[in-house]
Amino acid sequence: VFVGSGTSYYLAANTGDQGGVAAYLFQVTVMSTYVVLSSFLTA
Repeated sequence: VFVGSGTSYYLAANTGDQGGVAAYLFQVTVMSTYVVLSSFLTA
């Protein structure tokens, strides 16, 4: 999660708004995958 946030800030700072949006979507995808895997493992 922290790595994803750092990546978001890095991309946003270096590529502008469009990069920030892409980084945000990527972070959401990673978080969703993490939640699904966690739910699957604990189920």
